[in-house]
Amino acid sequence: MRSHQANDERVDLLNTSVYADAAHSMAAIGMQAPFIESVFYQAFQSARTHFGDATDLLPEHPRWKADPEVRWDCRFIWKNGEKKGSLIEGIMQLSNATGLEEFLPSDLRKTLGAVFAYRNKMFHLGFEWPMEEREKFRALIVSEKWPDHWFAWATSDSKPWVCYMTDAFISECVALIGKVLHALGVFAVEKLPGASATESWPPG
Repeated sequence: MRSHQANDERVDLLNTSVYADAAHSMAAIGMQAPFIESVFYQAFQSARTHFGDATDLLPEHPRWKADPEVRWDCRFIWKNGEKKGSLIEGIMQLSNATGLEEFLPSDLRKTLGAVFAYRNKMFHLGFEWPMEEREKFRALIVSEKWPDHWFAWATSDSKPWVCYMTDAFISECVALIGKVLHALGVFAVEKLPGASATESWPPG
C-alpha cells in the first residue's frame, strides 16, 4: 500500500514539475517576445519621425516604394509590390533598408526565428501541443540549425511531451536584447544625419 502511495506521489511530483517548468518557460517567452517586437517597432517609428516620409537621405531600397504607413512598420515585409505580414523578415528588411543591419548581432535572425516560433506554439497551443506539432517543432529545430541547448523536452513513453526554453537560451535572449539596444544607440549616433543627443532614437 505504501509503495503504491509513494509511486502516486512520485507521479504527481513529476507532473507538477513538468507544468511548473512549462509555466516558467511561457512566462519567459511571454515577456521577451513582445518586448523584442516593441523595441524594433518603436525604433522604426522613431526613425520615421526623424526622416519624415522622404527617403532621400536613406539608401536606395525597394521598401521605400511602399506607402509610408507600411514602409516603417516592421510587422510587414515589402516584396514584389505587395506587403506581407512577417515580423522577422520585416525587421530584417527594414534593418537592411536603413543601414541598421551592420550594427545588429549576426545571429539575430536565427534567434528571432526560434523566439517567435516557440512563442506561437506556446500561446496558440498551450503547454501540451498536439503530437504533430511537437514533431514539426523538433524538425524545425534541426532544419533551422538552432543550438541543441536552446530547447529541452519532457517526454512521455519516450516521445516528446512538453517543450521548454532552457535557462541558457533565456539568458542568451536577454543578452541579445542588450546588444540590440546598443546597436540602435550606435546607429543613431553614427548614421542618423543631424541627430542630436536629445533625439529619442532609439526610443526610451
